[in-house]
Amino acid sequence: MNMVSTAQQENTGNALVNDVIALVRAAINEDWIHDMEMDADTSLNRDLEIESMDFVAIANLMQQQYGDSLDIAGWLSGKDIKQLVNLTIGDLAGHVADRTGRG
Repeated sequence: MNMVSTAQQENTGNALVNDVIALVRAAINEDWIHDMEMDADTSLNRDLEIESMDFVAIANLMQQQYGDSLDIAGWLSGKDIKQLVNLTIGDLAGHVADRTGRG
């Protein structure tokens, strides 16, 4: 039986969050985003004020990094407006974990 410890799961989750943060920074690529502290609870809308074109750039980099199996457009289409407005770095990392088996 393959048992993964809670600490290992947290480390994998933290690594995914850090990967997503790096992709967000790369996609936005403005000085302010590199200075901003981000974590899993950082809201793309409220905290980062990400615009739709920026989100498209983020989604493109995520698909390049993790593959087309992410189907970000499909994932987002299943969300209501409240969920979209409240989307966080952690939500993106969770989606990566679900689709890639990481985490």
